[in-house]
This record gives sequence, C-alpha cells and structure tokens, in this order.
Amino acid sequence: MKNSQTTSSNYYTHQTISSWGAKKIEYDERIKELEIKKADLLQQKQAVEQLKKKPLFEVQNTAEELQINLKIVQEEYASLGKILAGEREKSRGIERELETCKKNNRELEAKNRSAQAQIIEKDRILSRYLCELLILKQEVEKLVNPSSEICQNIKNSLSLLYSNEGSKDTQIIEKDKEDWAFTSLKSPVLVEKDLQRLQKQLSETQDLYRITNNQLQSLIEKTARQDKEYMAIKSRLQETRNEFGSISNSIMRNSSEKDFQSKSLLVELEELRKKRDEQEMEITKLEQRYKVSLKDIENDLKNAREKILELIEGKSKVENEL
Repeated sequence: MKNSQTTSSNYYTHQTISSWGAKKIEYDERIKELEIKKADLLQQKQAVEQLKKKPLFEVQNTAEELQINLKIVQEEYASLGKILAGEREKSRGIERELETCKKNNRELEAKNRSAQAQIIEKDRILSRYLCELLILKQEVEKLVNPSSEICQNIKNSLSLLYSNEGSKDTQIIEKDKEDWAFTSLKSPVLVEKDLQRLQKQLSETQDLYRITNNQLQSLIEKTARQDKEYMAIKSRLQETRNEFGSISNSIMRNSSEKDFQSKSLLVELEELRKKRDEQEMEITKLEQRYKVSLKDIENDLKNAREKILELIEGKSKVENEL
C-alpha cells in the first residue's frame, strides 16, 4: 500500500514537473518573441525619430529656400514694374510733345489757310485792277489818237451836221470844235491822273502781294519744319511704343514665368507640408502603436511573470510536499 502511494506520488510529481517544464519552455519562447518584438519596436521608434528629425529639417530648409526664391522673384517683379512705370512716363511725355506739335501744326494750318485766302482775294483784286487798267489804257489810246475810229466818227458827224449852215453856223461849228478840242485835251489829263492812281494802287497791291507771298513762304517753311519735327517725334513715339511693347511683352513673359515659378514653388511647398503632415501623422500612429505594443508587451511580461511565479510557487509546494 505504501509502495502504491509512493508510486502515485512520484507519478504526480513527474507529471507536475513535466507540465511545469513545458509551460516554462513555452513562456520562455513567448518571452523571447516579446523581447524580439520589443527590440523591433525600439528599432522602429529610433527610425521614426530619425525620420521625424531629418525630413522636418529638410522641409524647413526647402521652405526657407522657397521663401528666398519667392522674395527674389518679388524683387525682380518690383524692379520690372519700376522700369515699366518709367517707360510709361516717357511715353506720356512724348505723347504730350506730340499733342503740342499737333496743336502748333493745326494753328499753322489755320494761318496758312487764312494767308492763302488773303492771297486769293488779293490776286482777285489785282486781276480786276489789271483788267480796269487795260480797259482804261485802250480808252485813252482811242481818245488820244486822232486817227482812231472814234475821232473820225465824231468829225464826220460834225461835218454832216454843220455842212449846210452859214457863217453863224460855221462859228458855232468852230466853237464846238474848240470845245471838242478842249475836251479832247482835257480828257487825257484826267485819264493820266486815273492811270497814275491805278498804277499807284497796282504798286501798292504788288507790294502787299509780295509781302503776303513772303509771309506765306515763311509760313510754308515753318510748316515744313514743323512737319519734319512732327515726323521725327512721331517716329520717336513709334520707336518708344515698340520699345514699350517689347518691354511690356518681356515683363508679361517674365511675370508669367515668375508667377508660374511662384505657383510651382508654392505647390512644392504645399506638397512638402502635406508630406510633413503625413509623416507627423504616421509618426503619431507609430508612437501610438508603439505605446500600445509596449503596453501589451508589459502586460504579457506581467502575466508571464505572474504565471512563472505561480509555477515557481507550485514547484515549491511540490518540492515541499516531496
């Protein structure tokens, strides 16, 4: 009986020791796995910390570089704006000069039209005086020349009128002849006075015509000079407009390029910020996972220690019982 109890006790002890050894091996393997997992998590944490430091520094440097580039672009844009403002001011000055020249040209054209009208009027007056002078000359020649047709007609008329009268009539005829001779002698004097008067008027008109012609010539020369100045200013204005257009096109092109660069830099900066936010979120998630995993490992270690302690206590009890 005693041998059977001893055998059963040894069997129970052997079974207990075997189960404790198996559990101990299992828990040792579990502890090793947890240690490996912990080491992996520590390595991941270190990698995350390095990743957190390095990309953020690079992102900060990239953002600073982008801000510097953006500042340079803004300064270049401001300088181009100043150049454009200067060119606009020059263009406005040239346009003011052009308006002044146009105004002077209009005034000269008005003076030219007035002078031409005066010349036309004076030419008309001169032509009329010349015609009157020619008519008067012809009349004087007819009156002064005794062999003219008018004199012959008058003589014939008087001869026919007084051919059949007596001495009294002859005296009358002689008296009429004297009166006619007096009239004939007096008319050339008056005609000469009229001729002198017309010649004087003609001379004055010619002088006035010559003065007006000189004024017109000076106005024409002045208008020609103004036209040359106007064409020169117009060509300068066209050159300035072309230069202004080229500068505007270059400024627009540079502005579009700078805007594109600024937009691309801002897009890159936004992408880097998004990447940084994603990395921070990933780091936060990894930290949370690390904390959860570390807590799980600590709980597993705690449970494993408790079970090991229970096994040790059970072993101690078994040994004490043995």
